[in-house]
Amino acid sequence: MRKAYDITEYGVVSSRDILQTEKIQAVIDRCYLDGGGEVHFPAGEFLTGGLILRSHVCLYFESGAKLYGIRDCEQYDSFRDDTITPLPHDQIRDIPTFVHPYLPGGLECEHAKYAGTRWHHALIRADYAEDIAIIGEEGSYIDGCDCYDELGEENYRGPHAIGLWKCRNIRLLGYTVRNSANWAHAIFMSENIVAQGITVLAGHDGIHLRNCTNAVIRDCVFHTGDDCIAGNGNTNLLVDSCLLNSSCSAFRLGCTNALITRTKAYGPGEYYFRGGLTKEAKINGDQPKEEIGGRNNMLSFFTYYSDRILPAPYLSGQIHIVDCEVRNADRFIHYNFSGKEPWQEVTPMESISFSNVTAEGIRLPLTVYGDKEIPVLFLMENCKLSFREDIGPTPSFHICNVKEFALENVEIHNCSDAPLIKSWQKDPEIRLRDVSCDQIKDAVFTEEAYICEAI
Repeated sequence: MRKAYDITEYGVVSSRDILQTEKIQAVIDRCYLDGGGEVHFPAGEFLTGGLILRSHVCLYFESGAKLYGIRDCEQYDSFRDDTITPLPHDQIRDIPTFVHPYLPGGLECEHAKYAGTRWHHALIRADYAEDIAIIGEEGSYIDGCDCYDELGEENYRGPHAIGLWKCRNIRLLGYTVRNSANWAHAIFMSENIVAQGITVLAGHDGIHLRNCTNAVIRDCVFHTGDDCIAGNGNTNLLVDSCLLNSSCSAFRLGCTNALITRTKAYGPGEYYFRGGLTKEAKINGDQPKEEIGGRNNMLSFFTYYSDRILPAPYLSGQIHIVDCEVRNADRFIHYNFSGKEPWQEVTPMESISFSNVTAEGIRLPLTVYGDKEIPVLFLMENCKLSFREDIGPTPSFHICNVKEFALENVEIHNCSDAPLIKSWQKDPEIRLRDVSCDQIKDAVFTEEAYICEAI
């Protein structure tokens, strides 16, 4: 049995007013230096800055344990002075204000390329660690308190709730993350990840994986102001039996060998996207509302993601979406490799399939625009799609650069008086079998300029 270390037995007290970063970190360090074990947070309220999780250590939150991140963004860089498991010197970078590469005037961003930058600040972080865990009993939570950072991403996002860099053998079980100042889980170049029974409320991305291998996300509930499950360059991903509520995309994902199954996604988001808030509201940590600039429509169910900051070392493909339900997403699938979409301009996708999926409340055509040199294979079978009744005549699909486009046993509703497929590709390979709709079941070729609402 692993040895347990109760933080309150080492001088940590329950208080929302006393900053206890050093005392909590000392318990984690003692556990690590003793060979590993569990660091227990009993019921109570604990205020901290950035904590470092080390190899062979489990942070265990008992029912009623509440960990709060301080709303002072300068309290999250203790890794810079760490002498126990210090970051390699070449990983620490002093980079000025985060300039988002996809916003007007943005430059190539260096923040995400190194573990030791301001953008990688986190309430709980681990770097180059193995055999680590964060486990929470029901009623425990980690609260990022919407920590505001004027030097952070988009000039307001603060630390992630949990940040992992080049770690392996990771268990994330049972706890709730609330009000994360940036992503609830930022996991980079890590492997063998299990995230199960986690709840995320408000904040930004629920879990974001970059260049990770062998990840399982199961039985999780994400109500996010941004993407629920995101990332690119990943290999071997299973998403099973999750409930996703987003004010952006349920999935913004690039992956090789991914299975998304038995998952429900719906909009509008319970929590608004924070980007449109006034500066004052962001500083105050106000919850977004429509009257102060909030937005909560669900932009898409599945948006393809390819990133020029940390590009994937291989193509994405073999993405299978099975036995899922979707409600009120503006877009059902959004793959736009036309060169006009900044999130999708580096590595194309080879294949994606949908089977036994029901989607209702779609507002815009399904976009399947592949790469000219590597056209995409698209398959949809045993699916039911229903568009919103007030959208007017619109094609169900916009396609280009498809290797094969196949619909089998597909029902489409509320899209009459328009062709089923509008194509920017002459004579695409299209296979239709048992397709039920009120549209012309042909691909209508167009030479007009391709215009698409960006996500």
